[in-house]
Amino acid sequence: MNILLVVFADYLLTNLWWITALSVFFVIGLYLLIDFLHERNKIKKGKINVNRGLCLEALGGEGNLIDKKLEGSRIIIHLHDYSCINRDKLRDAGVTGFILKSDQLTLVIKENSLEVYSRIFPNG
Repeated sequence: MNILLVVFADYLLTNLWWITALSVFFVIGLYLLIDFLHERNKIKKGKINVNRGLCLEALGGEGNLIDKKLEGSRIIIHLHDYSCINRDKLRDAGVTGFILKSDQLTLVIKENSLEVYSRIFPNG
């Protein structure tokens, strides 16, 4: 066992510069990878691409709205006339998905639903 420690210590001392250089490159690479992933995640979460005017136009205008409320990641909307809904414009406005029932339209928002709601309906 002692001889193994002596051989290992001798190996480390003779290759110290290579081990140090590789360790430095490993630490720098790890730091850059973590920084890249952090920035990518920050950009992904901060991105909100909802166009208020286009969204309201896709719903038939502001006069077509009866009621709206936020429930989790969904915005529940009641409208006067549901035939005015333009599905393509809703997608272009940045809405992830929507569910149309007989008495309500549900807009599905993937992330930051509160901020999306406040952008579409700034008055509450």
